[in-house]
Amino acid sequence: MSMFQDIPVDVGVIYEGERIRRKDMYVELGGPDVKEKFELARVKKPEEVEDGKITVIGPDIKDMEEGKSYPFGILIEVAGAKLEPELEGVIERRIHAYCNYIEGFMHLNQRYDIWLRLSKKSFPLRHAHRGGWRKTLTGTGGRYLKANSRLL
Repeated sequence: MSMFQDIPVDVGVIYEGERIRRKDMYVELGGPDVKEKFELARVKKPEEVEDGKITVIGPDIKDMEEGKSYPFGILIEVAGAKLEPELEGVIERRIHAYCNYIEGFMHLNQRYDIWLRLSKKSFPLRHAHRGGWRKTLTGTGGRYLKANSRLL
């Protein structure tokens, strides 16, 4: 049983470095033409984090207009016995690395200069699969840490 069986697209290192051209994108999140964009990881106390909790603030991807660019933020709050604030940058780099393994999803840069694109080819697959993109973008599957995710 694959740990990614409930994600509507393929996931693997084969997609690392994939570029989604403007003509092939469904939407762009952040990017050079959008001022408001970020991804941030914060280490919290265990009682401040509800494992697997996802909060979406603003429109869902299915409600966005094709071909447009949108402000976007990712806030990940994690807790764990061996996690320290000094590891926040490492977690942010893992967000970048793991996003790049998703078929049809481009993730460039990090922290205050993120640039993400979702391809037209991959977007329709999300509709055939309940909640697929939200889980793909935010799922932890984490045995070793708890995580809250907010897509802003």
